[in-house]
Parts: sequence; structure tokens; C-alpha cells
Amino acid sequence: GAIALVTTLASAQTAGAQATPEGTVITNTASASYTDANGNTYANATASVSVTVGFAAGVDVVSPATVSPASPSSSNSQAFTINNTGNGNDTVTVAVSAAAGLTNVSYTYNATNYATLALLNAALPVMTSGGSIVVSVNYDVASGRGGQTLPITLTATSRRTNTVSDASTTNVTPATLGSVAVTPDGASVDQLPSNGTQYSQVFPVQNTGNASDVYNLAASLNAGTAITIVSVNG
Repeated sequence: GAIALVTTLASAQTAGAQATPEGTVITNTASASYTDANGNTYANATASVSVTVGFAAGVDVVSPATVSPASPSSSNSQAFTINNTGNGNDTVTVAVSAAAGLTNVSYTYNATNYATLALLNAALPVMTSGGSIVVSVNYDVASGRGGQTLPITLTATSRRTNTVSDASTTNVTPATLGSVAVTPDGASVDQLPSNGTQYSQVFPVQNTGNASDVYNLAASLNAGTAITIVSVNG
């Protein structure tokens, strides 16, 4: 005889393709009706099975691509937003790497400063599915780092599923500041006429900028002086 099979399947996705919350019970129901060779129709036979959705971890870390504090500078702070994209409550552990040239690194969560990652991680709260927290990395920029790229990377790892993690990197790129100092400035030196013997005067040149630099050297004289510049060497 003919058999008609009707199956009702509860969707495992909600609107917007968001993860089905942990603990949700999904019931699948199958119904069958049939007619025998003599044309007799029999009542529906129905069976159901229920499935409870398990936990699926998800972590997403977001921060700006670049920031440009001065070099040197102090008390800089970079925020990292950590999102729980899993389908249940979760907490995370945080790891941070900072490039050489970024010093005095510490951490802030919920307006409280933490000197170490261990103290920070102990204070991080449970996040509901779809929830987020903001962790800030505080740092100083050393001198002489103008024009360099100094990355800060924060990695957040699910405590419930420690194979699930995400990281975001913000590149600290201090602007280059060119500056130079030449001494002595305005000093005077008494010399007798050279009568063909060359005198020399040393002028220390100091790079007072925040990056490596190359300088072109030139010497000039006040008008009316009885001095001839023979050479300039650096």
C-alpha cells in the first residue's frame, strides 16, 4: 500500500543566523499514515526525538589597526573589545604581547588597574552569549622610536573550550620628529693669524629627534671676517 511520511524538524538556527542558545531543546517529530491494498486507511503513527543543544564556544577580539602616540610618551592606553560569540555563558583568559620600545605595560578592566595578567585574568567576569567586555593595555613609548611599528597583540581564549581563541593587533606607530643640536652655539675662540697653518674647530652634532637621521653639514661665516673655510668634515 501507499505510505505517506511527514517529518517536522525544529530549526537549529534563529533569526539572523545566530547560534542556537546552549540548552535549547530541539524536538524532531515524524508522522506516518498509510492505506493497505484493500483501501483501508490507518491512523497516523507518530514518533518524536528531542536533542539538547550543547555548548559551542566563540571569541572575537576587536581593536584599531594603528595608533600614533608620541615617542617618548607615557600613560598611553589601548582598548581591546572581547566579544562572546558562542552560544552560552563563557569567560576568557587574556594574553598580551608588546613590542620592545613599549614599556611599563599594565592592564585595566572596569576602571581597575592590574599590574599583571594573572591579576587581570582573575578579575574577568562571565560573559553571556553575545556579551562583551573591554580590556585596556596601558603602556609608555620609549624615546627614539619615531617611524617604527610597535605591535600590541591581545589574545583571548575561551575557558570552557581552550582550543577556541581570537587575537587582535594594534600597531603603535609614533610619528617621526626630526631635531638637531649643534654646540658650541655663540661661543668665541681667540686664535692668532695662522700664517698658513690650518686651525680646526669641533662642533658636536647631536640628534635630538626621536628617530635615526642623516645630516648634511655646511659652514658659514659672518660678513667681513678674515677667515677662510677650508673643509667641513663629519
